[in-house]
Amino acid sequence: MSRVYRLFFCALAGLILVGADHPNLASERKQAEAQAEIADRLESIAATYRQEAERSHSPDRQTEPCEPGDDRRYSDLCAQWKAADAASVSATWAWVSGVVGTLSLVGVFAAIGLTYQANNISRRMGEAQTKAYLANDGIRLELSAASNPPFSAIINCDWRNVGNTPAFDFEVEYRLLATLRSGEVIFSTLFHANEECGAVRIDPSDKAGAHAHFRELSFAGYEDAISRGDVTILVDMNGTYRTVFNKIERVSDQFRSVKFYPSGNGASRLIEVKMARITDAIES
Repeated sequence: MSRVYRLFFCALAGLILVGADHPNLASERKQAEAQAEIADRLESIAATYRQEAERSHSPDRQTEPCEPGDDRRYSDLCAQWKAADAASVSATWAWVSGVVGTLSLVGVFAAIGLTYQANNISRRMGEAQTKAYLANDGIRLELSAASNPPFSAIINCDWRNVGNTPAFDFEVEYRLLATLRSGEVIFSTLFHANEECGAVRIDPSDKAGAHAHFRELSFAGYEDAISRGDVTILVDMNGTYRTVFNKIERVSDQFRSVKFYPSGNGASRLIEVKMARITDAIES
C-alpha cells in the first residue's frame, strides 16, 4: 500500500507541478510572440531606413540626366534637357533662316538693280544706234563792201545728218571774232543762222545749209592788215536739235582763218577767207 500511496502522491505532485507551470508557459509564449512582433516591426523600420539610404546614395531614375542621343523616356530631367536642346536647335535654325532670308532679299534687290541697269544700257545703246547725228562739211566765209566800210560778212555752212532718224528743230548760232596778231580785238559779234526760216528739219543722209549774214562790220583802217594776213578771224559754232526720242542734242565746232584772198577794188571789194577747223574754243 505504501508503494501505491507513494506512486499516488508522486503523480499528484506531478499534476500539481504541471498545473502550476502551465500559466507560466502561456505567459512566456505571449511574451515571445510580442517580442517577435516587435522584432518584425523593428526589422521593417530598419529596412525602410536602408532603402532610403540607398536612394540617397543612388539617383532616382526619373531624375537621371542623359547624354545627347540617349533617349530615357522615364527621366523627367532627361526630358527637360531634350526640350532645352530642341529649343536651342530651333533658335539656331531660326537664325540661319533669317540670314538666308536676308541674303535672298539682298539678292532680289541686286537682281532688280542689275535688270534695271541692263535695260537702261540696252535702251541707251538702241537710242545711240538709231538717233540723228549732225556734222558739218566746213564753212565758207566772205567779207565784202559795196562802197566804203563798213564790211559785211557772209557765212555758209552745210550740216549733214549721218544718223538713222530725222533731226528736228535744228538751230545754230555763229560767233565771229576778229583780232590782230597783237591781240587787239577788231570786232566780236554773235548771229543766229537761218533767222529768216527758223529751225529746220534734216532727214537721214540729207543736209541743210545754215547761213548767217553779218552786217555793219567795221574794218576801217585794217584793210591792209587783212590783205597781209595780219588779222585772224575765228568762228565758233554752237547748235541744238531734237531727236525722235524727244531729247535735245548739242553740236559745236570751231574754225580759224588761214589765208585771205582779196579781190576787186574801189566801190566793190571782196575778200574770200579760207577757214580751217580747230579744237580750241574761242575765248571771250
